[in-house]
Amino acid sequence: MEAMMYERKISVIIPVYNVGKYLPRCLDSIINNTFRDLEIICVNDGSTDDSLNILTEYAERDDRIIVLNKENGGSHSARNAGLAITKGEYIAFIDADDWIHCSYFEVLMQYAETFGADITICGYTKTKEYIKDEPVNYSQIKNYTVSGLKLLDDTAVTYGYIWARLYTKESVEKQVFRPIRVMDDAAFNFDVLSSNEKITCFVCDARLYYYFQRPGSLVASSDYKVHIKAAEYYYSHLATGTGWEKHVFAIEVLKNCFLCRYNVAYDKTGLSFTRNNTTMMRGALETLLSSPYSSLKQKNRL
Repeated sequence: MEAMMYERKISVIIPVYNVGKYLPRCLDSIINNTFRDLEIICVNDGSTDDSLNILTEYAERDDRIIVLNKENGGSHSARNAGLAITKGEYIAFIDADDWIHCSYFEVLMQYAETFGADITICGYTKTKEYIKDEPVNYSQIKNYTVSGLKLLDDTAVTYGYIWARLYTKESVEKQVFRPIRVMDDAAFNFDVLSSNEKITCFVCDARLYYYFQRPGSLVASSDYKVHIKAAEYYYSHLATGTGWEKHVFAIEVLKNCFLCRYNVAYDKTGLSFTRNNTTMMRGALETLLSSPYSSLKQKNRL
């Protein structure tokens, strides 16, 4: 597949909060990307360091950069503020302490346009230090498309992150980030996936996104607590959801409850599997037993 350029614009949304130490690296990787037709929306979420000054300096040098300055409200509110003003046909999210490969957008756009996917996903590298880009070799990239029930079994699709992805505007324009600490991006992803049973994802293994594991970043100190919050969030949708949405969230309730149980089994700090978790698992199973999308049989007893 030969590399090519497209005229369609991508809106890039970057929530920024006290990341002055890392922000230039992130912005440089975006503005120097081989794909140039970008709308770069940087939302300063009440930073108290020099982040806003850095954003202002970059915006003066590059007219593709839009700076929104708001009071601190959390990453969900910053991303929502960015979403509200996007004009691009595609939407991308990048965290301000991460950075991307110089061909990140070019590769994602090429695949998105060629295969007509609603969500185009690439690989990523977790790192604690700077990594130099390697040339992209299309012939060595493994890729596939997935949709429907198979989509829900694909960890590359369902893993709870929004970066290393390119969304069509249509797939996300009715969604918002919810005020859920730590897992707001995972919830957003499943809101998107549950909104339409015909959503198609294209997945490739090219590692084009660099996820920086910095000290003090907002990562859950306990996987147990994260999975509980996730299960509670998805369970709250079962009573009001319908059809495909209800099926998707029931699966996620079960997945996160099982992960809680796994963490309890191997944790030595006195964690326990609560009655509420058992209730959520039962409710999710009951939902799946009656779901037209499920292969579970009605004769199975809870």
